Amino acid sequence: MRKIGVALGSVALILVTAALLVGLALQKYRQLQAAANSPPPPEMPISVVVAETTELTYRPTSTAIGTVVAARSIVLSNELAGTVSQVHFESGQIVEQGQVLVELDTSVERAQQVSAEARLKIAQSTFARIREAALANAVTASELEIAESELSQAAAQVQEIKAIIDRKTLTAPFRAKIGICDTHVGQFLPSGYQIASLQSQDPFVYVDFMVPQIVADQLEIGQMVQMTLGDQQEPARLVAMNAQADARSRNRRARASLENASHLLVPGDSVRVVVPYGQERKTAAVPVESLRLSPLKSFVYVVSTNDKNETRVRERSVVAGPSIGNLVSVVSGVELGETVVADGAFKLRDGALVAASPLPGYNGRP
Repeated sequence: MRKIGVALGSVALILVTAALLVGLALQKYRQLQAAANSPPPPEMPISVVVAETTELTYRPTSTAIGTVVAARSIVLSNELAGTVSQVHFESGQIVEQGQVLVELDTSVERAQQVSAEARLKIAQSTFARIREAALANAVTASELEIAESELSQAAAQVQEIKAIIDRKTLTAPFRAKIGICDTHVGQFLPSGYQIASLQSQDPFVYVDFMVPQIVADQLEIGQMVQMTLGDQQEPARLVAMNAQADARSRNRRARASLENASHLLVPGDSVRVVVPYGQERKTAAVPVESLRLSPLKSFVYVVSTNDKNETRVRERSVVAGPSIGNLVSVVSGVELGETVVADGAFKLRDGALVAASPLPGYNGRP
Protein backbone atom coordinates (compact mmCIF):
# COMPACT_ATOMS: atom_id res chain seq x y z
CA MET A 1 0.00 0.00 0.00
CA ARG A 2 2.90 2.29 0.81
CA LYS A 3 4.40 1.84 -2.67
CA ILE A 4 1.06 2.63 -4.29
CA GLY A 5 0.82 5.89 -2.30
CA VAL A 6 4.31 7.00 -3.40
CA ALA A 7 3.49 6.30 -7.05
CA LEU A 8 0.25 8.30 -6.85
CA GLY A 9 2.15 11.23 -5.31
CA SER A 10 4.69 11.24 -8.15
CA VAL A 11 1.95 11.21 -10.76
CA ALA A 12 0.20 14.10 -9.04
CA LEU A 13 3.46 16.13 -8.97
CA ILE A 14 4.01 15.54 -12.69
CA LEU A 15 0.48 16.62 -13.49
CA VAL A 16 0.82 19.83 -11.45
CA THR A 17 4.15 20.69 -13.16
CA ALA A 18 2.65 20.09 -16.60
CA ALA A 19 -0.35 22.27 -15.75
CA LEU A 20 1.97 25.10 -14.65
CA LEU A 21 4.02 24.87 -17.86
CA VAL A 22 0.87 24.95 -19.98
CA GLY A 23 -0.37 27.98 -18.07
CA LEU A 24 2.90 29.84 -18.54
CA ALA A 25 2.97 29.04 -22.26
CA LEU A 26 -0.63 30.24 -22.65
CA GLN A 27 0.14 33.50 -20.84
CA LYS A 28 3.22 34.12 -23.03
CA TYR A 29 1.20 33.45 -26.15
CA ARG A 30 -1.43 35.99 -25.10
CA GLN A 31 1.29 38.58 -24.46
CA LEU A 32 2.79 38.04 -27.91
CA GLN A 33 -0.60 38.32 -29.50
CA ALA A 34 -1.29 41.53 -27.65
CA ALA A 35 2.07 42.97 -28.74
CA ALA A 36 1.43 42.02 -32.35
CA ASN A 37 -1.99 43.68 -32.33
CA SER A 38 -0.82 46.87 -30.62
CA PRO A 39 0.30 49.86 -32.77
CA PRO A 40 4.10 50.34 -33.28
CA PRO A 41 5.87 52.85 -31.01
CA PRO A 42 6.41 56.29 -32.45
CA GLU A 43 9.69 56.72 -34.43
CA MET A 44 12.17 58.84 -32.53
CA PRO A 45 14.18 61.39 -34.56
CA ILE A 46 17.97 61.17 -34.60
CA SER A 47 19.79 64.39 -33.73
CA VAL A 48 22.18 65.54 -36.48
CA VAL A 49 24.02 68.70 -37.49
CA VAL A 50 23.42 69.95 -41.03
CA ALA A 51 24.93 72.44 -43.48
CA GLU A 52 24.05 73.79 -46.93
CA THR A 53 26.17 73.00 -49.99
CA THR A 54 28.09 76.02 -51.28
CA GLU A 55 30.07 76.93 -54.37
CA LEU A 56 33.81 76.27 -54.25
CA THR A 57 36.31 77.83 -56.68
CA TYR A 58 39.69 76.14 -56.89
CA ARG A 59 42.54 75.13 -59.19
CA PRO A 60 43.55 71.48 -59.51
CA THR A 61 46.75 70.68 -57.64
CA SER A 62 49.42 68.02 -57.84
CA THR A 63 51.53 67.01 -54.84
CA ALA A 64 55.15 65.92 -55.03
CA ILE A 65 58.16 65.45 -52.77
CA GLY A 66 60.93 67.86 -53.67
CA THR A 67 64.67 67.80 -52.95
CA VAL A 68 66.56 70.90 -51.87
CA VAL A 69 69.47 71.82 -54.16
CA ALA A 70 72.03 74.56 -53.51
CA ALA A 71 72.09 77.44 -55.99
CA ARG A 72 75.77 76.64 -56.60
CA SER A 73 77.45 73.41 -55.65
CA ILE A 74 80.83 71.89 -56.51
CA VAL A 75 83.13 69.12 -55.35
CA LEU A 76 86.58 70.52 -54.58
CA SER A 77 89.21 68.43 -56.36
CA ASN A 78 92.77 68.86 -57.58
CA GLU A 79 93.72 68.98 -61.27
CA LEU A 80 97.35 67.97 -60.67
CA ALA A 81 98.69 65.21 -58.46
CA GLY A 82 100.75 66.26 -55.45
CA THR A 83 101.40 66.10 -51.73
CA VAL A 84 99.31 68.27 -49.39
CA SER A 85 101.45 70.95 -47.71
CA GLN A 86 98.72 73.10 -46.10
CA VAL A 87 95.00 72.77 -45.28
CA HIS A 88 93.38 76.14 -44.47
CA PHE A 89 89.86 75.10 -43.43
CA GLU A 90 87.92 72.83 -41.09
CA SER A 91 84.98 70.58 -41.93
CA GLY A 92 81.66 72.43 -41.84
CA GLN A 93 83.30 75.86 -42.01
CA ILE A 94 81.91 78.71 -44.11
CA VAL A 95 84.61 79.94 -46.50
CA GLU A 96 84.72 83.18 -48.48
CA GLN A 97 85.23 83.60 -52.21
CA GLY A 98 88.93 83.49 -53.10
CA GLN A 99 89.97 81.99 -49.75
CA VAL A 100 92.88 79.53 -50.06
CA LEU A 101 91.68 76.09 -49.00
CA VAL A 102 94.38 73.56 -49.86
CA GLU A 103 98.00 73.98 -50.97
CA LEU A 104 99.94 71.18 -52.61
CA ASP A 105 103.73 71.01 -52.38
CA THR A 106 105.23 73.36 -55.02
CA SER A 107 108.88 73.41 -53.90
CA VAL A 108 110.05 71.89 -57.21
CA GLU A 109 107.97 74.31 -59.28
CA ARG A 110 109.19 77.33 -57.30
CA ALA A 111 112.81 76.29 -57.89
CA GLN A 112 112.02 75.95 -61.59
CA GLN A 113 110.42 79.39 -61.48
CA VAL A 114 113.62 80.97 -60.13
CA SER A 115 115.63 79.34 -62.90
CA ALA A 116 113.12 80.35 -65.57
CA GLU A 117 113.05 83.97 -64.34
CA ALA A 118 116.88 84.07 -64.52
CA ARG A 119 116.77 82.86 -68.11
CA LEU A 120 114.09 85.43 -68.85
CA LYS A 121 116.32 88.20 -67.48
CA ILE A 122 119.23 87.09 -69.69
CA ALA A 123 116.91 86.86 -72.72
CA GLN A 124 115.63 90.39 -72.04
CA SER A 125 119.21 91.76 -71.79
CA THR A 126 120.30 89.94 -74.93
CA PHE A 127 117.31 91.16 -76.89
CA ALA A 128 117.94 94.75 -75.78
CA ARG A 129 121.57 94.67 -77.00
CA ILE A 130 120.72 93.05 -80.32
CA ARG A 131 117.90 95.54 -80.91
CA GLU A 132 120.31 98.45 -80.37
CA ALA A 133 122.82 96.81 -82.70
CA ALA A 134 120.11 96.30 -85.28
CA LEU A 135 119.38 100.05 -85.24
CA ALA A 136 123.01 100.60 -86.26
CA ASN A 137 122.80 97.79 -88.85
CA ALA A 138 125.45 95.87 -86.88
CA VAL A 139 123.43 92.60 -86.85
CA THR A 140 121.18 90.90 -89.33
CA ALA A 141 117.40 90.81 -89.16
CA SER A 142 117.46 87.05 -88.54
CA GLU A 143 119.61 87.51 -85.42
CA LEU A 144 117.07 90.01 -84.08
CA GLU A 145 114.22 87.57 -84.76
CA ILE A 146 116.09 84.77 -82.95
CA ALA A 147 116.64 86.98 -79.90
CA GLU A 148 113.00 88.01 -79.88
CA SER A 149 111.89 84.38 -80.14
CA GLU A 150 114.16 83.32 -77.25
CA LEU A 151 112.73 86.16 -75.15
CA SER A 152 109.15 85.00 -75.87
CA GLN A 153 110.00 81.40 -74.99
CA ALA A 154 111.62 82.43 -71.70
CA ALA A 155 108.59 84.56 -70.77
CA ALA A 156 106.20 81.72 -71.68
CA GLN A 157 108.15 79.25 -69.54
CA VAL A 158 107.86 81.55 -66.52
CA GLN A 159 104.08 81.88 -67.07
CA GLU A 160 103.74 78.11 -67.43
CA ILE A 161 105.45 77.45 -64.10
CA LYS A 162 103.33 80.12 -62.40
CA ALA A 163 100.19 78.47 -63.82
CA ILE A 164 101.25 75.08 -62.39
CA ILE A 165 101.79 76.68 -58.96
CA ASP A 166 98.37 78.35 -59.16
CA ARG A 167 96.72 75.05 -60.11
CA LYS A 168 98.26 73.45 -57.01
CA THR A 169 96.71 76.15 -54.83
CA LEU A 170 92.98 75.44 -54.44
CA THR A 171 90.72 78.40 -53.59
CA ALA A 172 86.97 78.82 -52.95
CA PRO A 173 85.17 79.96 -56.14
CA PHE A 174 82.30 81.48 -54.10
CA ARG A 175 81.11 81.91 -50.53
CA ALA A 176 80.11 78.45 -49.40
CA LYS A 177 79.83 75.98 -46.56
CA ILE A 178 82.36 73.22 -46.89
CA GLY A 179 81.49 69.61 -46.14
CA ILE A 180 83.29 66.95 -44.15
CA CYS A 181 86.90 66.53 -45.26
CA ASP A 182 89.45 63.80 -44.47
CA THR A 183 92.42 65.37 -46.26
CA HIS A 184 95.54 66.02 -44.16
CA VAL A 185 99.00 67.51 -44.50
CA GLY A 186 101.44 65.04 -46.04
CA GLN A 187 98.75 63.09 -47.87
CA PHE A 188 99.42 62.37 -51.53
CA LEU A 189 96.49 63.24 -53.74
CA PRO A 190 96.18 61.70 -57.20
CA SER A 191 94.78 63.86 -59.96
CA GLY A 192 91.01 64.41 -59.59
CA TYR A 193 90.84 63.43 -55.90
CA GLN A 194 87.54 64.58 -54.33
CA ILE A 195 88.53 66.61 -51.27
CA ALA A 196 85.19 68.04 -50.04
CA SER A 197 81.88 69.45 -51.25
CA LEU A 198 81.07 73.17 -51.31
CA GLN A 199 77.47 74.37 -51.04
CA SER A 200 76.87 78.06 -51.70
CA GLN A 201 75.42 80.28 -48.98
CA ASP A 202 73.01 82.23 -51.20
CA PRO A 203 69.79 83.66 -49.68
CA PHE A 204 67.75 81.13 -51.69
CA VAL A 205 67.83 77.47 -52.64
CA TYR A 206 66.35 75.45 -55.47
CA VAL A 207 63.81 72.67 -54.97
CA ASP A 208 63.69 69.99 -57.66
CA PHE A 209 60.59 67.80 -58.02
CA MET A 210 58.87 65.58 -60.58
CA VAL A 211 55.44 66.28 -62.05
CA PRO A 212 53.25 64.11 -64.33
CA GLN A 213 53.11 64.97 -68.02
CA ILE A 214 49.51 66.20 -67.83
CA VAL A 215 50.55 68.66 -65.09
CA ALA A 216 53.80 69.74 -66.76
CA ASP A 217 51.95 70.71 -69.94
CA GLN A 218 49.87 73.25 -67.97
CA LEU A 219 52.64 74.87 -65.90
CA GLU A 220 54.10 78.30 -66.61
CA ILE A 221 57.55 79.56 -65.71
CA GLY A 222 57.22 82.20 -63.01
CA GLN A 223 54.05 80.84 -61.41
CA MET A 224 53.92 80.24 -57.66
CA VAL A 225 53.91 76.83 -55.97
CA GLN A 226 53.49 75.99 -52.29
CA MET A 227 56.20 74.39 -50.15
CA THR A 228 55.40 72.67 -46.85
CA LEU A 229 58.30 72.70 -44.39
CA GLY A 230 57.19 70.85 -41.28
CA ASP A 231 54.27 72.93 -39.94
CA GLN A 232 55.08 75.95 -42.11
CA GLN A 233 54.03 76.76 -45.66
CA GLU A 234 56.22 78.94 -47.87
CA PRO A 235 55.62 80.18 -51.44
CA ALA A 236 58.20 79.43 -54.13
CA ARG A 237 58.53 80.48 -57.75
CA LEU A 238 58.80 78.02 -60.63
CA VAL A 239 62.01 78.89 -62.51
CA ALA A 240 62.69 75.99 -64.90
CA MET A 241 61.31 72.83 -66.49
CA ASN A 242 63.46 70.03 -67.85
CA ALA A 243 63.55 69.86 -71.64
CA GLN A 244 62.69 66.14 -71.69
CA ALA A 245 60.63 63.70 -69.68
CA ASP A 246 61.95 60.70 -67.82
CA ALA A 247 61.88 57.70 -70.15
CA ARG A 248 60.48 55.36 -67.48
CA SER A 249 58.01 57.39 -65.46
CA ARG A 250 57.14 59.93 -68.23
CA ASN A 251 57.38 62.62 -65.56
CA ARG A 252 59.27 65.88 -66.01
CA ARG A 253 61.59 67.56 -63.55
CA ALA A 254 60.67 71.04 -62.40
CA ARG A 255 62.72 73.51 -60.37
CA ALA A 256 61.43 76.21 -58.01
CA SER A 257 63.32 78.95 -56.19
CA LEU A 258 62.66 79.18 -52.44
CA GLU A 259 63.86 81.92 -50.08
CA ASN A 260 66.31 80.53 -47.51
CA ALA A 261 67.82 83.60 -45.88
CA SER A 262 68.08 81.83 -42.51
CA HIS A 263 69.83 78.82 -44.13
CA LEU A 264 67.59 76.36 -42.27
CA LEU A 265 67.32 74.18 -45.38
CA VAL A 266 70.39 72.32 -46.57
CA PRO A 267 70.95 70.48 -49.86
CA GLY A 268 69.34 67.06 -49.79
CA ASP A 269 66.47 68.02 -47.48
CA SER A 270 62.99 67.00 -48.63
CA VAL A 271 59.94 69.25 -48.77
CA ARG A 272 56.32 68.69 -49.80
CA VAL A 273 55.39 70.61 -52.95
CA VAL A 274 51.81 71.51 -53.93
CA VAL A 275 51.62 72.58 -57.57
CA PRO A 276 48.47 74.32 -58.88
CA TYR A 277 47.83 73.88 -62.61
CA GLY A 278 45.17 74.44 -65.24
CA GLN A 279 42.16 76.75 -65.10
CA GLU A 280 40.00 77.51 -62.09
CA ARG A 281 37.03 75.22 -61.54
CA LYS A 282 33.72 75.76 -59.77
CA THR A 283 31.84 72.93 -58.06
CA ALA A 284 29.48 72.34 -55.18
CA ALA A 285 31.17 71.77 -51.83
CA VAL A 286 30.17 70.13 -48.55
CA PRO A 287 31.93 69.90 -45.18
CA VAL A 288 34.56 67.17 -45.06
CA GLU A 289 32.58 65.37 -42.33
CA SER A 290 29.59 65.02 -44.67
CA LEU A 291 31.34 62.68 -47.09
CA ARG A 292 30.89 59.00 -46.27
CA LEU A 293 33.06 56.36 -47.89
CA SER A 294 32.32 52.69 -48.52
CA PRO A 295 34.18 50.08 -50.55
CA LEU A 296 31.80 50.59 -53.48
CA LYS A 297 30.85 54.27 -53.41
CA SER A 298 31.04 57.70 -51.83
CA PHE A 299 27.82 59.26 -50.57
CA VAL A 300 26.24 61.97 -48.44
CA TYR A 301 22.94 62.17 -46.59
CA VAL A 302 20.68 64.85 -48.09
CA VAL A 303 18.10 66.34 -45.73
CA SER A 304 14.57 67.18 -46.93
CA THR A 305 11.05 67.64 -45.56
CA ASN A 306 8.23 65.42 -46.93
CA ASP A 307 4.51 66.13 -47.31
CA LYS A 308 3.93 64.93 -43.74
CA ASN A 309 6.23 67.71 -42.50
CA GLU A 310 8.81 65.11 -41.47
CA THR A 311 12.54 65.82 -41.82
CA ARG A 312 14.21 62.75 -43.25
CA VAL A 313 17.52 61.92 -44.94
CA ARG A 314 18.19 60.23 -48.25
CA GLU A 315 21.45 58.56 -49.18
CA ARG A 316 22.92 60.22 -52.33
CA SER A 317 25.92 58.84 -54.25
CA VAL A 318 28.43 61.55 -55.22
CA VAL A 319 31.68 61.98 -57.12
CA ALA A 320 34.11 63.79 -54.84
CA GLY A 321 36.92 66.08 -55.93
CA PRO A 322 39.86 67.51 -53.98
CA SER A 323 39.58 68.77 -50.42
CA ILE A 324 40.25 72.46 -49.77
CA GLY A 325 40.56 73.28 -46.09
CA ASN A 326 37.46 72.01 -44.27
CA LEU A 327 35.46 71.57 -47.50
CA VAL A 328 35.44 68.83 -50.10
CA SER A 329 34.39 69.58 -53.65
CA VAL A 330 31.60 67.48 -55.16
CA VAL A 331 31.79 67.10 -58.93
CA SER A 332 28.35 65.52 -59.21
CA GLY A 333 25.58 64.20 -56.96
CA VAL A 334 24.39 67.31 -55.13
CA GLU A 335 23.28 70.80 -56.15
CA LEU A 336 24.03 74.18 -54.66
CA GLY A 337 21.77 75.07 -51.74
CA GLU A 338 20.85 71.50 -50.78
CA THR A 339 21.15 70.59 -47.11
CA VAL A 340 23.38 67.70 -46.09
CA VAL A 341 24.23 66.06 -42.79
CA ALA A 342 27.56 67.42 -41.52
CA ASP A 343 27.83 65.63 -38.18
CA GLY A 344 26.17 62.42 -36.99
CA ALA A 345 26.00 60.70 -40.40
CA PHE A 346 27.60 57.54 -38.98
CA LYS A 347 24.37 56.67 -37.07
CA LEU A 348 21.95 57.17 -39.97
CA ARG A 349 20.31 54.93 -42.52
CA ASP A 350 18.52 55.80 -45.73
CA GLY A 351 15.13 57.37 -44.91
CA ALA A 352 15.85 57.96 -41.21
CA LEU A 353 13.86 60.62 -39.33
CA VAL A 354 16.17 63.35 -38.02
CA ALA A 355 16.12 66.42 -35.82
CA ALA A 356 18.40 68.88 -37.59
CA SER A 357 20.42 71.76 -36.17
CA PRO A 358 22.82 74.03 -38.10
CA LEU A 359 26.59 73.51 -38.02
CA PRO A 360 28.08 76.08 -35.60
CA GLY A 361 30.40 78.64 -37.20
CA TYR A 362 29.89 77.28 -40.73
CA ASN A 363 30.17 79.99 -43.41
CA GLY A 364 30.67 77.89 -46.52
CA ARG A 365 34.35 78.86 -46.87
CA PRO A 366 37.45 76.64 -46.69
